[in-house]
Amino acid sequence: MFRWLSRRENPSATLRVTAQTLEQGAPYILPPTAAEENRLDFQHQMLYRALGRNYGAPLRQPQKILDVGCGTGRWVVEMAMQFPQANLTGIDITPVNVTALLAQITPPPDNLVFIQGDILQGLPFAPASFDYVHQRFLSAALPEGQWPRVIQEIVRVVHPGGWVELGEFGPPVTQPGAALEKLWDTWGQLSQQRGINLNAGSRIQDRLAGAGLGNVGGQSVQFPLGDHGGRFGHAFGADLLALGRSLRLGVIKQAIMPEAEYDALYQRTQAEFADTRAGAYQPIYLAWGQKR
Repeated sequence: MFRWLSRRENPSATLRVTAQTLEQGAPYILPPTAAEENRLDFQHQMLYRALGRNYGAPLRQPQKILDVGCGTGRWVVEMAMQFPQANLTGIDITPVNVTALLAQITPPPDNLVFIQGDILQGLPFAPASFDYVHQRFLSAALPEGQWPRVIQEIVRVVHPGGWVELGEFGPPVTQPGAALEKLWDTWGQLSQQRGINLNAGSRIQDRLAGAGLGNVGGQSVQFPLGDHGGRFGHAFGADLLALGRSLRLGVIKQAIMPEAEYDALYQRTQAEFADTRAGAYQPIYLAWGQKR
C-alpha cells in the first residue's frame, strides 16, 4: 500500500517516505504555517499516512489509554474510534477543544475525556492507571534535564505489562556541508542555552531502555524536506523555514552567528528546498517499551 525506500538499522527500521507515498489519494493540505494547530494536525496526518496507523507499539486490546501533551486532541479522537472498548484520556498544558472535530463524526465517540495539566508538575493519576501511555512532539518543551523524571512519571502510571510510546523529531538528514545542516546547528546551540535538546528524538529509545522497560523497540520515519517531496515536502520545508524565521533573532542576539551570515545561510537553505532533484529529510523517531 505504501511505497518507501527502507533499510534495516540496528535496532530500528528506517522508513524513507517518498513524494508518491504522500501524494497518492491525498486531499490538498495547506502548508502548516498558518497556526500551531494546523502544524500539529499536519504532522499527525503525515505520520499516519506513512505508518498506516496511529501507534508503533504492539497493542492488542487496551482498556485505558493516556495521551500526554495531546495538543489538538485529534490523536485521542482517532484512537477512541479505533479502540471503542477503551477509555481515552488526553492531558495538555492548555485547554483542548475537540467540539468541531467531533461534529464531523457520526456518531461521535463518547469514550474520551480531556483534562488540563503539565507533565513537568506530575500526572494526576494513581500508579498503574493505564494500559498504554503515548507522548509525542514535546522535545521543544521539555528541558534536557527533565527527560528522566518525565519518563519515570509516565512509567509510574502504566500497569505492569502495559506500554509506553514516545515520538520526537531528530536532526535533518542532509548532504554533508548542506546549508540546512549548518542552520539547524545554530538552532541547536540556541536551544541548548535554554536547556532544550533539539535532537532529543534520536535518544528516546535508549531513554526507555534506561528506564527499565522491556521489549523496547523503535522506528524512524524520514519525510522529505523541500520541493523534491512534492507539495507535502514543500509544506514540511515551509514549516521548517518558519521555525528559522522565529529563531533568527535569538541566534543573532546570543552571538551564535552574525546577522548577515545567518541570512545568507537561510537563503541557501531556501534554495536547497527549491531543488526538485534530491534533498534533505526530516526524521521522526518512535520508540516503545513494556513495563515489567
